[in-house]
Amino acid sequence: MRWRLAGLQTMIAKPLPALIAWDDTRAFPGRMPLALRGLRPRGFAWLELAGVERRLHEWLGATAGVPLRIINGKPAGLRAAAIALEYGDEIVIR
Repeated sequence: MRWRLAGLQTMIAKPLPALIAWDDTRAFPGRMPLALRGLRPRGFAWLELAGVERRLHEWLGATAGVPLRIINGKPAGLRAAAIALEYGDEIVIR
């Protein structure tokens, strides 16, 4: 398993969330079959991040159209995510 970590020194100094790119996404630990019982995921509906809003926007830049919900708080990082489903519902992961 191999991956690349972007901006480690900046993450430690600010603090900011980690950005990891997996060299082979088939080896990604979170990639396992999931029985969704007829639900059809369409992608992320939103991501909730904790940290300083200005710093997060500078760090992340464009987020490929995923709406961000930024809250003040420590430690900085991902707090929750919602997966959009085909018919408008969401699955929220906290």
